[in-house]
Amino acid sequence: MLQRLMADRAWALPIAGGTVLDYWPDVAAAVAPKLPDHAQAVAFHLDTGQLDLRPGSPG
Repeated sequence: MLQRLMADRAWALPIAGGTVLDYWPDVAAAVAPKLPDHAQAVAFHLDTGQLDLRPGSPG
């Protein structure tokens, strides 16, 4: 999913880490509209493509 979003928006891979974190609300909303309200992107590991998320508190 993330790779498709990157391709759709023409994000370059070396810039993708910062872009994913900087634009997390837009990226998350493309996956699920309420996701930005429930999870925060905290790290992107360019070498593995892993995106670390922190869940929001319930309620």
